[in-house]
Amino acid sequence: MATVTIYPEYNSRVGRSENFESWSQIVSGDGQSSQTSTTTHSVATYYIFVFYCTRIYFRFDTTSIPTGATITSADVKVYMHSTAGSNAGAEFHRLFQSDDLTSDNEDLYQSFTSTDADTTTDVGNSAGWKTFEVDGDLLTYLQTQVTAGNKTAVILRNKLDYDGTQPSGIESHNFYGLDDDDVGGVDYRPYLTVDYTEAATPLTKLTLNSGTLNIKGGNLI
Repeated sequence: MATVTIYPEYNSRVGRSENFESWSQIVSGDGQSSQTSTTTHSVATYYIFVFYCTRIYFRFDTTSIPTGATITSADVKVYMHSTAGSNAGAEFHRLFQSDDLTSDNEDLYQSFTSTDADTTTDVGNSAGWKTFEVDGDLLTYLQTQVTAGNKTAVILRNKLDYDGTQPSGIESHNFYGLDDDDVGGVDYRPYLTVDYTEAATPLTKLTLNSGTLNIKGGNLI
């Protein structure tokens, strides 16, 4: 089995806000989009008369994995450096497939699909590395992308976002991004780890002590 670690070639905070409207409108795609290319935050907040919802987009260049490989497991690790708000003690996150494999796109926040991981992660309120499993239909998506020789993109969303529950107050969890490769001499960049097995190489030639035994089309020649 082989293991590869891939840092995102692009990641972004994808945020939207809507004044005097509802939380359900915000999470369904209404509102304004704004992005920062590297520093990322996963936030679900509610202020008086103002709703905010943000997600994190990651695009990984998975084309280095052989197209004949079978993916056995994968996960995305992101370092959470801080939280904000009295309700930020427990917040579940999950990875979703993104349809966007290009670059900086002002509609990026609308690019996620219903394809998601089975596993949710409670990021809690303590700083540290958080692991988000690539499993369920999201693992199937990763396998499809690798087999096709394509890149892979996912969006990290919190439970208040993907289950539509309106937050009762500020609930902010802040994660390091792609540029954070030397914070106090420590590399805090998010990364994807993929475990895979390679396809067996067809046997075409056997070398013996006394010479060479050639095989072609399954027959000795």
